[in-house]
Amino acid sequence: MERATTVAGVRGKEAEDEIVNRLYFKGGTRYPARLEVKRAIRLLNRRIESDPKSESVPELQYFMAQCFLQLGEEEKALTIYRDLVKQHGKSEWAKKAGEEIKRLEKAAEPK
Repeated sequence: MERATTVAGVRGKEAEDEIVNRLYFKGGTRYPARLEVKRAIRLLNRRIESDPKSESVPELQYFMAQCFLQLGEEEKALTIYRDLVKQHGKSEWAKKAGEEIKRLEKAAEPK
C-alpha cells in the first residue's frame, strides 16, 4: 500500500513537489531536521528515477548532493556532483557542482 503525501491540503506528487520547494528550491533560511533531509533525498531520487531524461535532472541532482552535505555525507555528495558534471557538463547546475567539488576538495586537503 502506497502512502500518500499531503501538504497544505494537496496530495500526491504535487505535495511532494511542495516539500522539495519549501526545503531547497526557494532557498529558505530554515534548516530542516535530519529526517526531513532524508525524506527530501528520497523524493528527489524518486523524481529523477521517474523521468531520468528530464531537463530538471541536473537541478535535482545538485539539490540531492546538497542534502547529503547537510547530513555530513560528503563522499556521497561528491559522487553526485561528479556524476552531474560528467552527465550534464554544459548545464548551469554542472558549473555549480564543479564549484562545490573544488570547495570540498580544498577543505579536505591537509593543512
